[in-house]
Amino acid sequence: EHMFATELSPAPEVGLVAQIGELAAKAVRVDARLVADSDLMALTLEITKARRALDATEAHALAELDVRGAAEIAAGMRTGAWLAREAHEPVAAARHRVRVARAVRALLPFVDDAFTEGRISFEHVRVFVEIANQRIAPAIAELAPSLVDLAEGHVVRTVGTRGSRSGMPAR
Repeated sequence: EHMFATELSPAPEVGLVAQIGELAAKAVRVDARLVADSDLMALTLEITKARRALDATEAHALAELDVRGAAEIAAGMRTGAWLAREAHEPVAAARHRVRVARAVRALLPFVDDAFTEGRISFEHVRVFVEIANQRIAPAIAELAPSLVDLAEGHVVRTVGTRGSRSGMPAR
């Protein structure tokens, strides 16, 4: 009922992302069992690239919604709670995404730029935000170019409080 409802005509940006969603809905129907190994690997990497772009786009939108207080004004809810309700997601996960989006915007502009360019993933950004508390954020921001260069192309291991829930390592 509430999923991504809006009262106004959607802006062009909304239409663009909606088109991406429609294409993704078609892509999900691909029967991976019928795709050659090399094509599956290429497909997986393209999906990863697209996810990074959408994650960065979402982070920018969430940070802006939160800064504006738009969800509180329109729905009487904080941004994370609103997102959880509208997207039918767990509240903790939605709030976490808002917190990371807001922090990277406010504290780590170089990290945000690397995220926007697809050089690092949301998980990389999450780690940067977790280590960049208010006290050391200026030092992390100063070191960010070197840290991003180190992070780029490297696997994020369990850091902080959010890690693998299954306990199973990736193959």
